[in-house]
Amino acid sequence: MNTSREISGVWRLAQAVSVMSALAVVALLVVRPEWGLFITWSVLIPVVPALLLIAPQVWRSLCPIAVVHQLPRAFGRGGRRRLSNRSQWWAPAVAAAGLFVIVPARHPVFNEYGGALALFVVIVLIAALIGGALYAGKSGWCSTYCPVGPVERLYGQAPVLEPQHAHCASCVGCTDPCFDRDGAFAVMSRVGEAVDGSTGDSRRKARLFASPIGAFVAAFPGFVLGYFTVSPDAGIGSIYLHVVLLAAASFALFVGGQFVFRFSARNGIRVAAAAAAGLYYWFTVPAIIAATEATWGMGPAAGWVDALGRGLLLLVVGLWFLDAPRRSRRLLQKEVLSYR
Repeated sequence: MNTSREISGVWRLAQAVSVMSALAVVALLVVRPEWGLFITWSVLIPVVPALLLIAPQVWRSLCPIAVVHQLPRAFGRGGRRRLSNRSQWWAPAVAAAGLFVIVPARHPVFNEYGGALALFVVIVLIAALIGGALYAGKSGWCSTYCPVGPVERLYGQAPVLEPQHAHCASCVGCTDPCFDRDGAFAVMSRVGEAVDGSTGDSRRKARLFASPIGAFVAAFPGFVLGYFTVSPDAGIGSIYLHVVLLAAASFALFVGGQFVFRFSARNGIRVAAAAAAGLYYWFTVPAIIAATEATWGMGPAAGWVDALGRGLLLLVVGLWFLDAPRRSRRLLQKEVLSYR
């Protein structure tokens, strides 16, 4: 395997723009919080799930937090510490726990107070920077403890486009397997699913509940549904209880479905990704329309705009889901053979 390559100047410029844009949004969250909140929750974040389904490496290359995480390495100050195999195995559980704490807090805090969101983003940027200074490669944040990491792996199983990621000009073996290097195989190996390198088909059907990343996959569609169906005016305890209960119900549904129907973890991950993305866009489109009206005093309120937006995005998710088996087999075959 070739472990050294050039990172183009175009990617570097795009990464610089990404970081500067993130800092500009942080400033806007403090100076004009209503604008900053609108840009964050109604413009930037809604793009991410679709981008992760179609071309996850574009997001992983341009994410401003990932770029900041790699700054110490870019200046020759990157860390050399390495996480143990045990720590790498449990890292998705830590990341998922962070996600499950942060997202419900949007309702009472991060959706309402620009300053609080700005402070949170700055803290995450500092944590990522420190992680890059202490640990080798991307193991100090992006490939291990980033709360968005499990979502990236869930949605990024069968990308439509496969550009090379724009980090790690040379591989230092910081995590094994590596999602940036090994793609879907990295996730399949973490859930314990054995894959035939010659065909990309499952040779052993792993149980989703038997691994941290598998448990997250099973719970995530319910988590998304829970976030969007709880009343924002409910108490903080009620919000978390509602979200956790629906996540637990989703986990039970997927795990029970595996026992009854004996589907592979790979198929379960594919269904969970489509279900979570579909639910997200079903609820997000009308929320964007409402936020546009509330923030700018204008915006399309007609029902046909809501229907068109939902329809187009659900069509994208549906087409991704229907073609995912073919792409997944091809990618897994290529990745497993390359990894070996």
